[in-house]
Amino acid sequence: MVELVLDLAGYLPERRLAELVALEPSAGDGAFLSAMVRRLVESCELHSTPLTQATAALQADEIDPEAAERAVEVVRCTLVSLSIHPATAAKLARQWIKVGDFLEASLCFPIADFVIGNPPYIRLEEIPASKAAFYRSGFSAMRGRADIYVAFYQAALYQLKPGGVCAYICADRWMLARASIDLEKRKREFVFQPVDFRSFPWLDQGDGRALFPGTCSPTTAVGVILHLLRELVMDHE
Repeated sequence: MVELVLDLAGYLPERRLAELVALEPSAGDGAFLSAMVRRLVESCELHSTPLTQATAALQADEIDPEAAERAVEVVRCTLVSLSIHPATAAKLARQWIKVGDFLEASLCFPIADFVIGNPPYIRLEEIPASKAAFYRSGFSAMRGRADIYVAFYQAALYQLKPGGVCAYICADRWMLARASIDLEKRKREFVFQPVDFRSFPWLDQGDGRALFPGTCSPTTAVGVILHLLRELVMDHE
């Protein structure tokens, strides 16, 4: 699944990935990061670029300090398995992964060529009131009883450079919710390309529940890729 999403996003070793910036907004257990690190290392080898020049090529946020530590260890081990010196591996893992809130960090100028990951699913009412108020003030798509992943979509749009790509694994409910209205207005600037993973029977024999355990129906197994076509000045109303 992770490799498929990276392929669809165009995060490929054939490209000079060390010269691009990829954001992982919610590092979790490091599943996406590990695969991205492998591709970044392969790209550096293909293009004769020292990996030490790729310190800004990956940037991952994780709000949970314990999860961030696990992700750091996953990335460190991945690098060591690719014959990167242990000291360099440890340093890069710490440089690439930070304890922080992607939604807070996204309210700044665009820096990313890619925003790739699996945003969290948390109802807004389950978040502390002060934090929820901050999210509502920063992200106009956070309407009503929205899930937090809706803000991750809008945050990705804030962070993408012109020509950038966002690739998320996500349920399709956001396309039907009131919270999608603000994103819907921007379709003239973006190409929204849903990818129904049921069309890849080798993943789960056509049943989305194998990919998303606990979802109510296989129709929720949808990924979305957003291609930024031109520069967009977005106010933070």
